Amino acid sequence: MVHVQPFQGLRYNPAQLSSLADVVAPPYDVISPEQQQALYDKSPYNVVRLILGQTTDKDSDTNSVYTRARDFLEAWRSSGVLAQDETPAFYGYNQSWPDGGKTVTRTGFIGRLQVEPFETGQVLPHEWTLGGPKADRLALMKTTGAILSPIFCLYDDPAKQIDYTPGPNAVNLTDAEGTKHTFWPITDPGQVALIQQVLESQSVLIADGHHRYETALAHSQWRREQDGTTETAAGSNPYDYTLSFFTNMADEGLRVYPTHRVFKSHPDGWHAGKLVNAFHKHFEPEDDPDQILLWLQTPRQPKQGFRLKDH
Repeated sequence: MVHVQPFQGLRYNPAQLSSLADVVAPPYDVISPEQQQALYDKSPYNVVRLILGQTTDKDSDTNSVYTRARDFLEAWRSSGVLAQDETPAFYGYNQSWPDGGKTVTRTGFIGRLQVEPFETGQVLPHEWTLGGPKADRLALMKTTGAILSPIFCLYDDPAKQIDYTPGPNAVNLTDAEGTKHTFWPITDPGQVALIQQVLESQSVLIADGHHRYETALAHSQWRREQDGTTETAAGSNPYDYTLSFFTNMADEGLRVYPTHRVFKSHPDGWHAGKLVNAFHKHFEPEDDPDQILLWLQTPRQPKQGFRLKDH
């Protein structure tokens, strides 16, 4: 059984900002140094200061990206830049973006998800994680006492029982990449109960955010040890939950796009030419750049392949 709950979200106060578009940012792990600086310059309240702060040569245990994130968070709450909702809610969240001449819309909601070991089978992973990113996110979580980034989970509901029509209090913004974001609180008791009913009968799959999920689980265990609550029931403490966006696997806006990776020469003698030669053992390479896009656009089953470009 998957346990999801509404919560009192901590949100930006539009009255304190020139534009909501100035304070949003992509997920922390895809932000380049150049983009980080651009987000810093965009607004003194951009969320990048919380999720991926800039380092300095004078950083120490008492003055670091983690302590500065904590200080920014506390200052923004005190000044009213961030305000906490009075009523617990799930939050509907739709994203729309251009794709091949059409507009694609992905629908879903944000709620808090009870963290459990993967062995329970309630939350399912699909990739291995690395220690470095988890240590970084755990330090941020411990220092700020907050979960600043949601994970991304998939649930299965072919009947599409949950209605994602934006509510009357919806907030809209368009980010720098042209994606439109629509966000609204869901507080109706019937809708809240329906969301919980749909998800409690199944497991959810992590689509993105494995490091953040495992970090939230480690943080929960750490807090239980700190607070002497290791014997309390699972889900009985606020820190037994993490923030998650949920979308239906039957949603028409669910997309998986190609990933672009860069292969550089390796000290062991690997280079681009040797890599291509190795592919002949398992693939049928075709060296015809003019036909690549045509091949990708032609309907075929299965429609899978890799494109390599030598710079």
